[in-house]
Parts: sequence; structure tokens; C-alpha cells
Amino acid sequence: EEVTAIAFAPGNSKRVFIKAVADLHLNAFSVTDTASSESSDSFGPPSPRRSQPAEHQEAPDMFCAPAASEKALDADGTWVLSEYDVHCLAIGCGILGSGGGGSPYKGFLSLKHMVKSGKQIRVHTPEQLPDETFVQPAAFMGVPTVLEERIHVTGDLLPASKRVLGLVGGDTKQTFLLSAEVGGCNGLEPLILQGQTGAFAGVVDGDLMGRAFPELQMQTLS
Repeated sequence: EEVTAIAFAPGNSKRVFIKAVADLHLNAFSVTDTASSESSDSFGPPSPRRSQPAEHQEAPDMFCAPAASEKALDADGTWVLSEYDVHCLAIGCGILGSGGGGSPYKGFLSLKHMVKSGKQIRVHTPEQLPDETFVQPAAFMGVPTVLEERIHVTGDLLPASKRVLGLVGGDTKQTFLLSAEVGGCNGLEPLILQGQTGAFAGVVDGDLMGRAFPELQMQTLS
């Protein structure tokens, strides 16, 4: 039996492969009450459904949207993320990452928790920034499948960011974050980094690709 994560699919979906080394006799199985079974492809009687205590209920699904809300703006027009915004962003990152980039599900859970706990994450339009503003892309590199096996911490990007800014004479408090690729898991990373650390001036509404990409030279800065 092999369980493989399905990248880019909301809800932390999994694909299960089962190899049976034997002759399969389908007439040995009977299908009963298919209308109430778990899946139309399953054999045998359906398993009884049990109500789960609140603490054991399934994790939130990216398809289960909270109540729709208008985009919240500060007095200066800066976008302040809501739970509904997080949901929409995660779905969009999953769609735009259909060519690569990993699943945004874990980032969705982290970002949703921050916003729900009262963190204010502000997103600025490029027009709001002076021309001399430092804008730094933030992203992870490598095979996205690894993120299904090992838990990563977005805050790990902060030392790397400070190192780069030190080389160019920048400062995090005067620097805005930007998504290197809006598709896949990296689309949410700048928002999560700002929510976790609060070390930057804010996040810019934009990215360097418009989807996910496999190599650095494919971004617009190249």
C-alpha cells in the first residue's frame, strides 16, 4: 500500500495505491446500500457514521468558506486580511499552482489561525510604495513533496532575509515582502512570515510569476 499526497488539491487530499498480488474475484463481494456508502467505488456494507467530539473533528477544509465579507481597508487604503480573504487566497494559490509549487493547505491553516487570533496582516498596492522602497521576495526552494513529510517553519526565512538585506544595506522595518510565485505553497509564505514575525513594513500585492515556476530564471526580474 502506498499513500501519496495530491499536490494543489484543497483539503489535504491523499491518493492511495494498493497492489494485491493475487487473483481478484469481484463476485465474492456484494454491494449493499450504495446510496449511503462512503464512496461509489467501495465494496461491502457502509461503515456506521459516528459523531465526533469537537476536539476530534476534521481540520478545516479550504472548500468550506467562512461567511463572505467585503475587503477591509485602512484609512490609507491598505488591505487588512480577513478569514474570508485567507480562504480565497489559498484556493487561488492552489489553482495557479496547478503546474507546480506544492499544496497551500498547511500555509492556509497557519495563516487562518493568525488572522483568527487577531493578527493584522496588511497588504499594500505597488502604487502605495515610494520608488526607492526595498521589496524582497520570500519563498522556499526545493521539492514540495518534502513538505508533506517534514514540518517547516516560515519564520526560518527571517535569518535568510536579514542576511540578504545586510549585503545590500537594507533594514527589515523599511522592507516590504513580495511573493516570488503566487502559485502553490509559496504564494502564502510572505503573508505568514509577516504574521509570525511582524519584522517587515508589510506585504506587497503582487508576485514575480503569476503562477508557480520550477526555476529561478523564469521570474520576471530575470
